[in-house]
Amino acid sequence: MRKNIIIFGDRTAAEMLAVAQEVCRDQFRQVETCFVNPENVHFDPQCKLLQEPASEVDYLIGVLDLNLKLRIEQVCQSRGYRPWTLIHPSAYVAASAKIGPGCFIAPHAAIGIEADIGEHTIVHFHASIGHGARLGRHCAILPGARISGRVHLEDGVLVGSNAFIYQGTTVGAQAQIDALTYVKDDLAPRRVVSVRRGANHDQ
Repeated sequence: MRKNIIIFGDRTAAEMLAVAQEVCRDQFRQVETCFVNPENVHFDPQCKLLQEPASEVDYLIGVLDLNLKLRIEQVCQSRGYRPWTLIHPSAYVAASAKIGPGCFIAPHAAIGIEADIGEHTIVHFHASIGHGARLGRHCAILPGARISGRVHLEDGVLVGSNAFIYQGTTVGAQAQIDALTYVKDDLAPRRVVSVRRGANHDQ
C-alpha cells in the first residue's frame, strides 16, 4: 500500500527527502518536508499532507535538537501519525541487526551483526555501528562517525562527524561527542566532550 510521508525538519529533513525521492518513490503517493518552528513546535501550514487523514500519513523526524525531536514525536503521536523507517539500499544492515521505527539509515552507512538501533535514531552518511552495539531512542550519529562493537549509547546521544567511540564504552543519555573526538572511557549523562576544547565538560 502506497503511503504519504512527512519528514519534519529543515536541513537534515532535506537530505532525508532526497534519499526518499531517489530510492523509494514507488512506495508512497506523496512525500514532503515540513518545517517546524522550534519555539512552539508549530508545523508549517504550507505542508499539504497535514490535511490528509492521520491514517494515511507516516512520518520521519529530520532534526538533531533532542528537545525539539521529542516534542515533534509527541505531536505526531497525538495526531495519530505512524513512524516510518528509511534505509538507503547502499547501506549495509546485518540480518541480525534490529532497526527501530522512525530511523534513518543513510547511504553507505553500516550496521553490524546483532546491533540494536532505537526508535527515531539517525545513522548518517558513511557512519558505522559495530557488532552488538546498542543505541537508544533519538540518537544522532553524524557523517563518518564510528561506533565500535558492544558500545551502549543511551537515549538522545549525539555523536559528531568522524568521531570514534571505543569498543565496550557506555555513553550516558543526552551526552554529546563533538566532531573528530575519540572516546575510550564511559561518559556520564549530559557530558560533552570535544577535541577542540582539549577537555571534557558538563553542560
